[in-house]
Amino acid sequence: MEELSCADWIILDTKLTASGFSVPVIPDIIKQAIDEDLVARCRKKIAAEIQDKFIDCQQQHLQHNSATLKKNEAICQVSESTHIEPDKEGFWEVCHYSVLPHWLQDNDFLLNGHRPPLRSFKLCFNSLFRIHTETVNIWSHLIGAFMFACTAFSFLATERLELAEYVAFAAFFLGVFTCFFISTLYHTMHCHSMEVSQVFSRLDYCGIVSIIAGCFTPWIHYLFWCSPMSKIVYMAVAYSLCVLTVNLTMWEKFGQSQFRVLRASIFTGLGLSCSIFPGTHFVLIHGLYAAFVDLAFGWLFTMFAVAMFGVALYAMRVPERFMPGKFDVWCHSHQFFHVAVIVGAYVHLHCLCQMARFRHGDGELCPSDYDRFMLF
Repeated sequence: MEELSCADWIILDTKLTASGFSVPVIPDIIKQAIDEDLVARCRKKIAAEIQDKFIDCQQQHLQHNSATLKKNEAICQVSESTHIEPDKEGFWEVCHYSVLPHWLQDNDFLLNGHRPPLRSFKLCFNSLFRIHTETVNIWSHLIGAFMFACTAFSFLATERLELAEYVAFAAFFLGVFTCFFISTLYHTMHCHSMEVSQVFSRLDYCGIVSIIAGCFTPWIHYLFWCSPMSKIVYMAVAYSLCVLTVNLTMWEKFGQSQFRVLRASIFTGLGLSCSIFPGTHFVLIHGLYAAFVDLAFGWLFTMFAVAMFGVALYAMRVPERFMPGKFDVWCHSHQFFHVAVIVGAYVHLHCLCQMARFRHGDGELCPSDYDRFMLF
C-alpha cells in the first residue's frame, strides 16, 4: 500500500472524526491506511505549523495594540494641548464631551453641546448669546443677581430700620448678589483655559460661602435680639467656619469632578452648622411656639428643603443620569440647583422679614430678666 502523505492523513482523520468514529472502533482501517510513524510525524509537523501561526498572530496582535495605543496617546496629547480654534470671525462649534480636555470634563452624562476651550475672554463673553450646556447656568444666576440687586435697593430704601438692621440686611443682599454674580462669571469664563477655570472656580466657591454668611447674619441678629453676647459668640463661630471653608476650597483638587459629593456635603454642613446650633439654643430657651410662630422657623425649614432638593439633584446628577444625552442643554441638574438657590434665597428673605416684623412689634421690648435665661 502506498505511503500516505500528511495531507492524505489529515483528510482521512477529518472524515473519520466527522463521522463519529474513534481509533478503537476501526483498528483494521487505521492499521492498513496509516503508518504509525507517519501519524507521529504529521502530528508533530501540524503542531509546529499551528504554533508558528499562533506566534505570528500574537505578534500581529501586539503590533496592532501598540499602534492603537500610540494613536490614542497622540489623540490624548492633542486634546490636552490644543483646542478647537474659532475661525477668523470668532465662530466656534459646540462639541462632544469625549473631545474636551480633562479640566472641562465635569458631567459625563451631558454628552453634546459643550463649549470647547476658547482662549479668549471676548469669545467667552460672547458665548452668553450661544446655546450650549452652560447657557441656562449663566443666565439663571445673571438674572438672579439683577433681581436681588433691584430687591436690595427697593427694600433698603423703603424700610425703616435701625442701623444694625440695615447692616445685617445689607450683608444678606451683598452675600446673595456676590454669589450669583461670581457664579455667572465662573460659568461664562471657565472654558477659557485650565488656569482661568481654576481661578474662577475658587471664586465661585467663595461666592457660595458668601451667600451662606449673608443668610445667617441677619437671622442670628434677630434671633438673639435681646442677647448681644450670644449674638456675638454665634457670629464669631459662624464666620470662623466660613473662613475655614474658604481655605479648604483653595485646595487644588477640591474642584475636580470626583469630589462633587464632598463639595456639596461641605457647603451643606457649613449652612446647617451656622443654623442648627443657634436655632437649637433658642428653642431650648424659648420653646417651639416662639421659634415657629414668632420667628418664622417654618420658613427657615422651607428654605432648607428647597436648597437641599437642589443640592441633592446636583450631587446625584439627576435627571441626566437616567437619560444621558437628553438633558445636555435644558433641565439638567446644575440648572435645577441654580433655580433652587434663587428660590431659597427669596424664601429666606421672607423669613427675615417675618422676624423683623416681630422684633418691631410684640418682640421689640426685651424682658428685664431676659439675660439670665441665656446660655451666654
